[in-house]
Amino acid sequence: MAEHFIGVERLSRILKMVRKTKDPPLAIVAELDCVEDQDA
Repeated sequence: MAEHFIGVERLSRILKMVRKTKDPPLAIVAELDCVEDQDA
């Protein structure tokens, strides 16, 4: 169940990006995952 937890901060970033762009939410989540993987 823990793998399904997003977190409020990440959810806020996703919602803000959805409002600014026309990209589908899944594309935004995939992009954020790539950025987080590069930061690690």
